[in-house]
Amino acid sequence: MSLFAQPTFGANTVAVAHHQQANHQFGINRWAPDWAIKIGEIMAQIAEVEASINAAQEVIGWDVIFNVERVKQPLLPTR
Repeated sequence: MSLFAQPTFGANTVAVAHHQQANHQFGINRWAPDWAIKIGEIMAQIAEVEASINAAQEVIGWDVIFNVERVKQPLLPTR
């Protein structure tokens, strides 16, 4: 470490080697970090699809009928 090098921010101010990047810390059980991120994204997409399907089924099950009532009001004059 150089004499003029600044320590890293955080509670533990230990110098980090140049080859250690922040995205390398996402590896789970020695997986490649890219795979860990891709699997997380896929799981999030599956959860979104299931949520949208369930919401559509709930609306169909309710048989919601809307009655539209028109209110006649004069338009406000604009300048």
